[in-house]
Amino acid sequence: MKALALLIALQSTETIPRAHKDAYVKAVDAGKKAAELIESEPAQALQLMDSVLEDPKVKKRECRLRIELTPGTYSPLYDFFPFQLRGRVHLKLSEKGDRAAQARHLQNAVDDFDQSVKLGLESSRPLLEAARQRLEALRAESSGDEREVKLRRDWQAHLDAGRFVDAKKHVQAEGGFLSAERRKTLLDETDRLSRETAERAAARFLLNLTGVRTVEDAAALEPEDFERSFSLPDPAALTASSPRLEWCARVRETLREFRDGLLKLDALFRAAVDSLALAKDGENRWFQAVEGLAFDVVRAHIAGRAAAARDAAEDERRRLATDADASAQQWRSFERRVRAAAADKPEFVKKLPARDLAKPLAQFPRDAEGVAEFPRKFRACFDADDPAAAFEGLAEELARAEKEWDRLTIESRRALLTFRILAAAHHGLLLGRTPEEIAAGLDDSRPGLKQVGAGAEAGRFGPKVADVFARLK
Repeated sequence: MKALALLIALQSTETIPRAHKDAYVKAVDAGKKAAELIESEPAQALQLMDSVLEDPKVKKRECRLRIELTPGTYSPLYDFFPFQLRGRVHLKLSEKGDRAAQARHLQNAVDDFDQSVKLGLESSRPLLEAARQRLEALRAESSGDEREVKLRRDWQAHLDAGRFVDAKKHVQAEGGFLSAERRKTLLDETDRLSRETAERAAARFLLNLTGVRTVEDAAALEPEDFERSFSLPDPAALTASSPRLEWCARVRETLREFRDGLLKLDALFRAAVDSLALAKDGENRWFQAVEGLAFDVVRAHIAGRAAAARDAAEDERRRLATDADASAQQWRSFERRVRAAAADKPEFVKKLPARDLAKPLAQFPRDAEGVAEFPRKFRACFDADDPAAAFEGLAEELARAEKEWDRLTIESRRALLTFRILAAAHHGLLLGRTPEEIAAGLDDSRPGLKQVGAGAEAGRFGPKVADVFARLK
């Protein structure tokens, strides 16, 4: 018992942020209830644990949890070992029923304990060995033939290692003494377990894929973490696979290429459309996972082009905008493809997310309102009844226009700042101020001046105006 307690104490501790607490509070409560029901109502306990392990929001397993309940306030540590707990439920259920049912529950217990060990929970290892021994003993008892006992032991060793093709070949090569019915049972069981392995691997892949919501999430994964999170069984070792596993393999390859810098948007779109076949009408988590990532790729691509356009010249800006518009068109075409492919899934179509690319497209810089009028307004100040007041008013008008600074083209920012400084300089000079005094009052324009290079032709307005610009650089 001391050794078991030590193994549990060494298990990793995960802190669940408050934003995700609801799913984990529910999962912890379900686990506590299931633990209470193992002896009296194991079937109900199994339903509870199935719901926990099928919840895509509960990604942390076989760890010690503490949950942030309110800012800075946490729950006590809880041993959250759902695979181990469900394995214990299957062990309890294996105590009753016919031998086929007992064997099925024991096999499920072996699978759960094995997954628990793979996730680092060493306290599940003795439970795994005990479950395997009970399963072997049950099969030997059912047979009564030492040759079959050995055959099954070797067959099971292949299964435990994930070598389903080898397990099947072993039965075919060494099981000639079995009746045709018993040999068929083993071969069918091999296919069933292979298919279950494929489905479990696909479910685990999907669970991890839902954690990759953005371009940044995909890029942040270390190579080792990526391979661990998205590992899949070797298809050559399976006797029976599943469409979901095959889909996962294609998505994994697309993710690898994306992480290597190859933007294959069409591959993500194709995976999203292909996922429609993996679920019935209604909610489709396979689609949600890859569609969300595809949208973020498009959003990030457009936002990146908009950011690059901010300081770009007009021709380059136009090219970037055209590229962004093409990406938006790609997305709209993809949405039409999805709706066409899901014509027979009305509930699914109802739940399609409303995606809007207007915001990233609106990040592209635009010309300042009335920028073409800046020179005329500046010249008009010379002819005003009170030129000093006119220049002051223009400088204040242009200063207000600078509130849109981050959304303006570089040409508009340059013109805006140039004429604002020109107007302020003429106003100050008419009031008898020195270039030094005028520049001190325009200190807030220094960063922008360096950024856009305004005032290149300031010299034609006289040496004092040129001096103001020089002092601001």
